[in-house]
Amino acid sequence: MNSLIENGIVLLIIKLIDLGIFTYEKLVIECLRIINHLTSNPNNIQYLLEAGILPRLIPILDSTSEEALENTIGILAAVTENSIEIRDFLVQNNICNKIKDIFSGNISNSGLIVNSFWLITNICKLKPILALEQIEPLYDILKGSLESDYVFMLRNSIFALSVITENSEYSNYFTEEKIFKRFLEIVTTEDKEIRSADLRIIGNISSWREDYAKYFMDQNLISLLSACLNDENMQVRKNSAFVLCNLMGHSVQLIQRVFNFENNSLIEKLFYLLHHDNGDVGTECLRALVNICDHGNFKQIQTMVDKGLIEDITVLLKNYQGTPEQQMCLNAISNIFFCIKQESTDKSNYPIAMKYHTKVLTICKKMLGGNASLILKNEIAHIQSMSHSNSFGMDGYKI
Repeated sequence: MNSLIENGIVLLIIKLIDLGIFTYEKLVIECLRIINHLTSNPNNIQYLLEAGILPRLIPILDSTSEEALENTIGILAAVTENSIEIRDFLVQNNICNKIKDIFSGNISNSGLIVNSFWLITNICKLKPILALEQIEPLYDILKGSLESDYVFMLRNSIFALSVITENSEYSNYFTEEKIFKRFLEIVTTEDKEIRSADLRIIGNISSWREDYAKYFMDQNLISLLSACLNDENMQVRKNSAFVLCNLMGHSVQLIQRVFNFENNSLIEKLFYLLHHDNGDVGTECLRALVNICDHGNFKQIQTMVDKGLIEDITVLLKNYQGTPEQQMCLNAISNIFFCIKQESTDKSNYPIAMKYHTKVLTICKKMLGGNASLILKNEIAHIQSMSHSNSFGMDGYKI
C-alpha cells in the first residue's frame, strides 16, 4: 500500500472520485475502498488529509449506495479518531443529520452500521463536548442502541454517552425511567469496558439532580456498587467510587443511606481502597469521602474524623500543592470547621464540638508541621471571620 502513495497513485485515485462522483458509482466505490484500507495505517492519514480527501467525502454522504456510505463513513471515523478540528469540520457540514438520515432507512450493510457507530463515538468523545443542539440528531440512535444485542453497538453508545453526559446541559435527555432502568441492567454485564462506561453515565446523571440520584438508590444501585468496588477491573472500581461520590453530593439524607448500607460497609470499602488501591481509584475514593465533609452533618463528619480522613487529607495537602486536589481538601477542612461551628451554637453540643475542633487542628498541625499556618491560612481566616460567643481560636481555645 505504501507504494501507492510513493508512486502518486493515491492522488490519482482521489481525483477519480471527483470525476466519477455523480456518474460512475462503481468506480467511486472502488476508490473509496482503497482509501478506507489505507486509513487502517495511522501513518497514512495525514497524507490523505493533505491530499484533500476530506471535503471530497461530504457529497458522498448523500449517496443511496450502502457500500459507498460504508467506506466513506469508515474513512471519516478513522480520520476523526483524535482530531477536534476534523470533528468540528464534520459537524459544521451536518454530519449528525447525515448519520440520522442513514439510520432512518432499513440498513442491510453491517459494515455501515459498525462504521457509523465508530464515527458517532468519535464525534461524542472528543472534548470540548459538543453543544446539545449539535448532537441532538444522534439521540434516538444512541437510545435505540441501548437495547441492542449487538455488543459493538452497545459498547460504542455507552462510551459516547459516558462522555456527553458529563455536560449537565443534557439533563433533560436520556432521563426516561426505562433508560434509567436499562443503565442499571447494564451495570451487571460481563463486559468490563461497557460496565465501567455505564457506571460513568450513572455517576454523571446522579450529579445532575438529587431526585435522579435518589431514583438510582431506590433501584438497589448501592448494592450493585458494593459488588463493583470489589471488581478485579480497576476502571470499574474507580467509576463505582465516582458514582458514590456524586450520590453523596446532594444531601445529608442520601449520605445517610450510604452509611446505613450493611452497617457502614461501603464507607469502610472506600477507606480501604483509598489506602490500598492505585492512585486513580484512591483519588476517586477520597473525593467520595470528602463529599461527606462537604454535604454531611456533624455526626457523619465525626465518623470521617474518627476513621482518619483528616490524616489522608493532610497528606494530599502536602503533596499536591497548587492542584485541584489540594483545593478540594482545603474546602473539606473549611466545611468540617464550619459544621463544627454550627454544632457549637447549641450549648449542649458545645463540649463535643470543642473536642472535634481541637482534634482536627491538632492533626493538621502534626501532619503539616511548619506549613500548617501557610497552607491553612485562608481556612483559618475563614474560621475566625465567623467568630461569635462560642468561637474557637487556632489552638482550640475561645477567642
